[in-house]
Amino acid sequence: MNKRTYTLGILLLMVLFGFGVNRWLASGQSRVSIHISTPDALTQAVPLPGVMYLAQNGVIYRFANGRFSRVHLPTNGYWMQPSQDGSNLIVVNRQLDYSDAYIANPVTGKLQHQITHNEGPVPVNPNNIQENYWIFWPRLLPGTQTLVASTDYPKNGYQVDFSIWQNPVTNFAPQTSPASVDQWTIPNNYTGGDTTPTPLANGGILFSHYALNDINGNEEILSVIGYQPNAPAQTTYLTKPSQDCSQPNVSPDQTQVVMICTDSSSNTAELVNVVTAPLLQGGAALGPMHTVVSQCLCAYPTWSPDSKSIAYLAPNGRTGPFQLWWVKKPLAAHVPAPILVTDQKSMSVNFDATSPPLWLAS
Repeated sequence: MNKRTYTLGILLLMVLFGFGVNRWLASGQSRVSIHISTPDALTQAVPLPGVMYLAQNGVIYRFANGRFSRVHLPTNGYWMQPSQDGSNLIVVNRQLDYSDAYIANPVTGKLQHQITHNEGPVPVNPNNIQENYWIFWPRLLPGTQTLVASTDYPKNGYQVDFSIWQNPVTNFAPQTSPASVDQWTIPNNYTGGDTTPTPLANGGILFSHYALNDINGNEEILSVIGYQPNAPAQTTYLTKPSQDCSQPNVSPDQTQVVMICTDSSSNTAELVNVVTAPLLQGGAALGPMHTVVSQCLCAYPTWSPDSKSIAYLAPNGRTGPFQLWWVKKPLAAHVPAPILVTDQKSMSVNFDATSPPLWLAS
């Protein structure tokens, strides 16, 4: 399969499922017989500092002291992409043709507030879903009650290209008229758009920006890391299209970014590298890149609460279900080998590789 055919095939999946981010997932489907269990069935896992929230099969799990426990959210829909709202969680509930964001108790799972109302008028014409919307990757801007997220509003027919908007977390309802100051980005058509907004302490964001690029005579949809200090503002691009970087995550001390990058000219461009870089000028520039994990089917690297280690999702090998991995010293000159956190020979978990882990101090 040539890379253009591969890219277009995954782009079709992105449109069908409302995701503009992980083009490597198709390569990550398990072709071996493995017993998949729920994370809370594991009797052993490597303890990590702090508390982590992850998603598997539409369920959010809390990981603390080496054990997983289920967050008992309502059973309707597919829960994913947890983020923090003070002592509560912000979570996405994905339905067949729309998604909504909620505030939930992290222990009981009780819903505190529905942030969006993205299902179209009821009854909905089953042949027309143009009045339904998607929201993904919701994050609060630091020290505010302003939510930034990727959404396909305003929808252009059935086209799903995400742009990044901000609105109050109490009622996330973007408006284009009058001219809105709440829209951070304008996406490129038929690319997946702008995804994974990552707030910075200064009020700006990093994000993944997808565009069609010509690389050595081949047209490919690739991602660069964008920076904006506010909305609306000019975007500064921090990486090159040929590096194909996405999924940025900023260390809590605001000194480093970790992301997924790949050499788009490589014959193994379906595989990626986990890369760090110093965060300079408040996010407006990056320092030299440093490879932490190379040639893997990795997704969503995430900094620890103390900014000293990272975790990420990947199979144990070139195929299989997505496990949780930990790198103790990612900035070391000689990076230690990643540790498989969910290592239990008799069973395996399969985390949602489109749902970034949330890693908190407590």
